Amino acid sequence: MALNTLDKMCNIEEWHSKGFTGKGVTVWVMEGWTDHSRCCRKRVLDAAPDANVIIGAPGRSIRGGKIQYYIAYEFDENGNRGEKMDIKDFIKAHNIRVITSSTMPDSFGTTGSVLGDFWADLIERYDLCVFRASANDSKKDKDFSRNVAWIVGALVWRNGKPVRASYSNGGQGLDFSESVGWWSGTSSATPFLAGKCAVLLQRYPGMTYKEVYEYMKAHADDLGDKGEDPLYGHGWFTFPPIEKGDEDVEITTTKILVNGEVKEVKRILYKNENFIRLRDYDDVLGICKVDYDKEKNLPIVRKG
Repeated sequence: MALNTLDKMCNIEEWHSKGFTGKGVTVWVMEGWTDHSRCCRKRVLDAAPDANVIIGAPGRSIRGGKIQYYIAYEFDENGNRGEKMDIKDFIKAHNIRVITSSTMPDSFGTTGSVLGDFWADLIERYDLCVFRASANDSKKDKDFSRNVAWIVGALVWRNGKPVRASYSNGGQGLDFSESVGWWSGTSSATPFLAGKCAVLLQRYPGMTYKEVYEYMKAHADDLGDKGEDPLYGHGWFTFPPIEKGDEDVEITTTKILVNGEVKEVKRILYKNENFIRLRDYDDVLGICKVDYDKEKNLPIVRKG
C-alpha cells in the first residue's frame, strides 16, 4: 500500500531514502491470523518495509484460578499455526524489540493487574517497545494512566491538518496519536507507529525502550492543547531531518570497568570514531582517571 498524505508528513520518506527502513528489527503483531492482523502487518511494513514482522497469538494457562504462564503461537505466511512456545522463549528466539496490539484487554497494560505486571516485567527484561490501540468506542474519559504499554490514538487528515479521529478513545495517560493511513481505526494507527519505532531502532539499535519513548516525546508535534492532553497525548511523532553526515551515527553498548565492577554503557559510533558520553552513565560521575586493562580488554574508570 502507498503512503497517504498524512503518513508522508512525518518525514518518514527521508529516513527511508537514507537506508533506515526497519531492517534487522523484529515487530510482533500480537493477535491471531485474521484479516485484521494481516492489515496490521501491512501498516507496520508501510512504515518499516524491511522489518521482520511476525503475527502470533498470545495464550495462557489457568490453573486453580491463577494464571500459570503465557504462550505464543506463530503463524506462517499461509496462516498455519506453529507450535506453541513459552512467551519468553518466543521473544528471545525472534529477538523481538517492538510489539503492537489492538485486541488485548485493558488489563494487558495496566500495572497492578496480573497480566499488566507480567508484561511490565517482560518489557524491562527484554527492553520491549509495546504499543496498544486506545480503541474506537469514542469514549473520552478512559484512564490509561497506569498502563505499561504505550497507548495510541488515531489521526486523520482534515482541512489540511492532522486531527483526532472522532471514534478514537482519549483519556488520561494517552501517549501518542498516529495516522491511520489507507485503513481506519486505532488498529491502523498503532502498527504504523510501531513500524516507525522499528525504523528508529535500526538507526539507534542501542536505545532502551525508555529512551525510545523520550525520543518520541521530544520529536512529537504538539496537537490540541499545549503539552500533553487527553485527546492527543504527547502528540504525533515525526522524524527529524537527517543532517549531512549524520547517517553514520549508530548507538550501541559497550562494557567498562568502574572501580573493578563491569558496567554496560552506551557507545556512539560516528564517522568510524568511538565516543562514550558521561551523561549516559550517572554512576560514573566524578571520574579522575581512565586507564585500560589489557588482560580484560576493557577501559578502566576510577572515581575521584
